[in-house]
Amino acid sequence: MSGHDHRHDRVAEGTGARALVLAAALTGGMMVAEFVGGWWSNSLALISDAGHMLTDVGALLVSLAALKLAQTPADARRTFGWQRTEILAALFNGVTLLALSAYIVYEAVPRLLHPEPIQSGIMMAVAAVGLLVNVAGFFLLRPHSKENLNIRGAMLHVLGDLLSSVAVLVGGAFVWWKGWTWIDPVLSLLIAAVIVNGAVRVTREALGILLEFAPAHVKPAEVEALILAQPGVRGLHHLHLWSLSSRRHALSAHLLVDDRRVSESDSLLAELRRLLHDRFDIDHATFQLEHRTCEDQGCRAGGEAE
Repeated sequence: MSGHDHRHDRVAEGTGARALVLAAALTGGMMVAEFVGGWWSNSLALISDAGHMLTDVGALLVSLAALKLAQTPADARRTFGWQRTEILAALFNGVTLLALSAYIVYEAVPRLLHPEPIQSGIMMAVAAVGLLVNVAGFFLLRPHSKENLNIRGAMLHVLGDLLSSVAVLVGGAFVWWKGWTWIDPVLSLLIAAVIVNGAVRVTREALGILLEFAPAHVKPAEVEALILAQPGVRGLHHLHLWSLSSRRHALSAHLLVDDRRVSESDSLLAELRRLLHDRFDIDHATFQLEHRTCEDQGCRAGGEAE
């Protein structure tokens, strides 16, 4: 990547960090209000939402710490720096969301079988304030979530809260209007379902990066076809694709080319790196040039010559 791109990344990470700080402050204040309001009104849905916010505050702080740590420069031992900490934070967020969902279900089922009286006025008032706070937090994080899995995981926490606030507000209205106290645990179960949906996606993507799967947006067959189509490339093997983080993707491969001087391969390598960056957003490509087939050199299955 160019120096300009690196500066752009640092600016983006700085604004993302400020968004996380503001979102954490808003969420923390609302969490306390919802705990108090849920206890006062006897609303499990409100308490569930407050519990969700508690994990949100932790998730936002973990995301912030990971974002800062990921900016630590590489050194002799950590040659890629700490970029993967963002992915670990995203995995942590996904797992905590799944655990929270399980707890909400555990609390909601007995309430569904034996509904309890609820003070709908308090429930609705707190939920309305929570909705405004969550909308603000969501729009703070959304611009930074497209290219950063860590921030996307944090945003999903806030989005879950936003939907929860809507559900609690609607539920409170029905309790006040119809006296349907059973709707409170039903809403809690719906909140849990929404949380699980987002958590599974983030967890799956984070595990894919940690296990070094090919990036989701890249088809290895298309990458192979692009490389083999270049003049001077006679063969390709040991193609590996993986992600360093949610925004940085890498490739390594062995290229079979005509026997030539190293200087004569510079233009080929430069063109390949340009195409891979433009077509697949791969910004770290490493090639080993060979003029004999893999069979001639006795390559092992793992990709190294004997």
